[in-house]
Amino acid sequence: MLMSKDAKSAIELFNQSLRFAPNFAPAYSYRAMARYILGDQRGAMDDFQKAANFFLEQGDMEDYQRTLNYIKDCENRQLTL
Repeated sequence: MLMSKDAKSAIELFNQSLRFAPNFAPAYSYRAMARYILGDQRGAMDDFQKAANFFLEQGDMEDYQRTLNYIKDCENRQLTL
């Protein structure tokens, strides 16, 4: 499981990744998880929503559904990473 320091570093890496590939859905999804760990619920929800939209646009229905489940769990504050 990511620790706070690791989550901060992960966010920086995902930010860099997204500068080069702004439609890379997994980066949004993983950044959302890191934000959630740090207590940034709003940021996590925004990133999960972006990830879901990109997964849907790219036809990746499995990851789209998984991300919708993360959103639901996050809304219920029961997200298990």
